[in-house]
Amino acid sequence: MNQIIEFKDNIPSISYTKMRDYNDAHPESPLQAYAVLECVDKTEDLLPYIKGGKKKVNVTFVNPSLDYAYKNKLITGAQYLMGCPSYTATNIEFDVQGTSS
Repeated sequence: MNQIIEFKDNIPSISYTKMRDYNDAHPESPLQAYAVLECVDKTEDLLPYIKGGKKKVNVTFVNPSLDYAYKNKLITGAQYLMGCPSYTATNIEFDVQGTSS
């Protein structure tokens, strides 16, 4: 875990870039799945932060441990699909859920 933590103003946080790099370098024992959300409109790169503030985004979800198991024939295609497989979605609408929902 020390390899993926960054400190800013003495506050630790996970560096997703470092985590992706770690996962790529250790395919047999990745740390965790991750998602990358990218705003479609490059003039506004903030994701929604209030209910109703919808944005169009591209999403890449990566589940490295499931991908590794499928690639190395440790699980079947059906098991891969029944898990939480990696995917890419483009130009989808993204919104946050309100706390009362």
